[in-house]
Amino acid sequence: MASLLGQYPSPTKLDENQQAVHVHFAKLYPAAADCFLGAVRVYADHGNPERNCHMAHSVREMMDYVEKNVVAQKQGEGRAIHVRLGDRVKRLLADLVPYRGKIGDPAQSEWPIERQAALSKYLLAVDSFSVNYSGEQQELNLRAELVGLELDPTLAESPAGVRANIAQQWRDLKDFFVGVAHHRPAPSEDVEQRFGELVRFILDRIQPRTFEDQSELLRLIEKGESNANA
Repeated sequence: MASLLGQYPSPTKLDENQQAVHVHFAKLYPAAADCFLGAVRVYADHGNPERNCHMAHSVREMMDYVEKNVVAQKQGEGRAIHVRLGDRVKRLLADLVPYRGKIGDPAQSEWPIERQAALSKYLLAVDSFSVNYSGEQQELNLRAELVGLELDPTLAESPAGVRANIAQQWRDLKDFFVGVAHHRPAPSEDVEQRFGELVRFILDRIQPRTFEDQSELLRLIEKGESNANA
């Protein structure tokens, strides 16, 4: 597979697609544009053994910046800050600390009021986390959908299923780079491929490939007519 990032003699040289994304973000989200450029630059440094992780971190930050700005514009600054799942888990564990060791062995026949109270509060904390987690997933879906709508306002006229699919693509790409940023093993070829998919995802929103699609359609029609006349 031809390298998408490491082929450049200059670590800051961008190809045509990358340049289009960078210019678009530079106008609307300067911090995200810097992260995008940083991702390309750090990945071009083949002497950096951590380039996958560092590049993924920049991409994650870029996507975060875009999300926060879009949500702030559409729903207000208060909704822009997203509490990460890891932070929610830490909060749950902190909430459970006072009840550890007070529940005892569930197999015991006796359940004094102290054990019942501790178990009740323990379960309430876990239940609250579960409810919040479900709501968090809905919030993440909404944030991703808002990004798609911001990049391509015409999506507002698309069926909900189409918007949901685009939102899921954004989330899947972000989840991949979040994982690599935290040293999840991933071959460099996969990192390059997913970065290329992200660039193409953004371009498809800001520069719909209508002409390309029509050209492909005409090619298929001509091929069909040729086969029919054969």
